[in-house]
Amino acid sequence: MSGMTHITDLPSELLLDIFERLRSTSSTGTMTAFLLCCRAWHDISASVLYTHVAVDSKLNSNSALSLFIRQRTYLGLVQSLTLRIHQSHLMGFSIKLPKAYDRSEGLNAILPSMSNLKTFSLVLEEQVGKDYAIPSDITAKLLKSLPETVINLELDSYGLDDIGVSGIHLCQEIGALIPRLQFLRLRISRLCPALLAPLRSTTVSTPRNSAQIDFNARTTSPLRIAVIQLDMKPDIRGNPRSCLCGTALQMKRDPRLVFPPHFANGVH
Repeated sequence: MSGMTHITDLPSELLLDIFERLRSTSSTGTMTAFLLCCRAWHDISASVLYTHVAVDSKLNSNSALSLFIRQRTYLGLVQSLTLRIHQSHLMGFSIKLPKAYDRSEGLNAILPSMSNLKTFSLVLEEQVGKDYAIPSDITAKLLKSLPETVINLELDSYGLDDIGVSGIHLCQEIGALIPRLQFLRLRISRLCPALLAPLRSTTVSTPRNSAQIDFNARTTSPLRIAVIQLDMKPDIRGNPRSCLCGTALQMKRDPRLVFPPHFANGVH
C-alpha cells in the first residue's frame, strides 16, 4: 500500500481536470468546500468555480448577485458572466425602490475589474402575470461598464426594455461595442440604424493641424454571428408598439424598420 499516490500528490493539471469534471456533475457547495481544503486546492478550485459565473439578481441581501458584489477576490478569474434579473428586482425598478438601483450600481462598480471577462449575458426572468420592464438607462450603464475584453454579448429583455422617461435607447450603446464583438445575440423591443453606425465610417485626425477629416473609411468588424430578434409587447392599452427607437414622445405606431442601404454596405 505504500506505493499508492495520495490525491494531494497529484500534479496540478490532473487536479484541474478532476475539478472541472466535478463542476459539471456536483453542486456549487462541493466546489466551495474544495476552496477550504488546502492552499493548493484553493487556487485550482477557484479557477474552476469562478471561470463561468451565473448569478440571479433579487433584492434580498443574500441573493447571489449581492454576495458576488461583496466579494472581489476572484473577479480577475471570471471569463463569462450571466446576470438573470428576477421579477422582484424588476418590480423594484417600477416603483423606484432605491435598493433596486443600488444593486445595479454595485455591479457597475465591479465590472471594470473583471480583466479576463469575455462573455456577458443579461437576461430577464420569464415573468408570470404582470410584465415589469428593465429601464433602458440601467441596461445602458451596464453596457458602458463592461471591460474592453468582452467580445461576446447576449441581451435578452423579452421585449421589455423600457425607454421610459430617460429617452435612452440601447442601439447606440450596443453599437459602440460591435467593432470588437465576435458574437451578438439580441432580443429587444426596438432597433434603429444607430446599431450599425460605428461600422459606417471612421473620423481621422491629421497630425499637422489636428483637424478632424472624415475619410469615410469603413470600419471592419470581427463579428462572426449576430442573432437579432425584435419582440414587441403591446402597450398598457393593448395597442402595438413601434419597433423604432426614440423617446417616449417620439414613438410612432409604425411597424416598419428600414436601414438605409449605406448601413448595409458598411458591414463586413
